[in-house]
Amino acid sequence: MRADEKQDEPAVPLEALEEDLRRAERTGDERAILLARYRLGRAVCAAGDTDRAADLLQPLPNAFAALKEPDRFNRGRALTGLGEVCLARRLPVVAINFFGQALEIMRAERALAQEADVWVHFAEAARMRSDPDAERASLDRADAARRSWEAARKAARDAAG
Repeated sequence: MRADEKQDEPAVPLEALEEDLRRAERTGDERAILLARYRLGRAVCAAGDTDRAADLLQPLPNAFAALKEPDRFNRGRALTGLGEVCLARRLPVVAINFFGQALEIMRAERALAQEADVWVHFAEAARMRSDPDAERASLDRADAARRSWEAARKAARDAAG
């Protein structure tokens, strides 16, 4: 389990996320800019503006990979975000492509919470495609990943004292 995994990110007003992006751009810290774009893109997608979300998220997977120290974890998160945009646009087959790439990364990074989230997205795509068998299988895999994540968190807490 990755130490920097978060189960959920708290809801933040779009205005605050836009200000975070402007602040990151002023510093010139490329990683901070990419993370601010990611958070803003996810929030904009959740607010229903899929065009703007796609504009913010589309360059991120390659940008995270191109950092001086490539960031695979956040590359996977960006791919997941792009898949979410595709689901919001009711493009489940395109979304599955992004989720497949994200899943590969999250497994390699041992990011169990994110892996579970990706499986839930696979289930949503299957539901959109009217494939109940794939939906059920995806939810089973999400549940297994979530249980593994919870067990790893418990083991880490127990080891810490």
